[in-house]
Amino acid sequence: MDYLFDQSQKPTYTKNFENDCKVAVLVEKRWQKMMMERDGVTTAWLNRDWRFDVGVELKNGKFEKWEVKDDTLAERTGNIGVEFECRGKKSGINRTRANGWVFHLYGGEWWMITTRDLRKAITDNLYFRIAIGGDKDSFTKMYLFKSEVLKAHMKPYVA
Repeated sequence: MDYLFDQSQKPTYTKNFENDCKVAVLVEKRWQKMMMERDGVTTAWLNRDWRFDVGVELKNGKFEKWEVKDDTLAERTGNIGVEFECRGKKSGINRTRANGWVFHLYGGEWWMITTRDLRKAITDNLYFRIAIGGDKDSFTKMYLFKSEVLKAHMKPYVA
């Protein structure tokens, strides 16, 4: 069961950057809360710049930095998108400073992958095509992976 959203009230992405950011922050806050419930975590915070989405400080003094992605289309399309360019500039996987990525897929699934392994999946051409989408005039480019292909390189998050 997905405790983030009532399935009858799934958030709707509108291709309007400001509105969609509000929905994305809800997902980031949920991941932050989940991280705070992990054993060995001192604190977790939302980061508000391009480097990563959620930071986690562990009791051993180490830090984790996460990109948190909510893929609303994965359930319907069977694909997972990984952004790499927006408005003609590097973004997403080409710019992140995160150690890992976590994808929230409806039905309550959270899937994790290290940034290194995600970049290797791209280098190994495991994606099946490059798509262009996003909000008006963003010309957002992303690698599209078949969900099952990418999940073979990921780990499910189990609380």
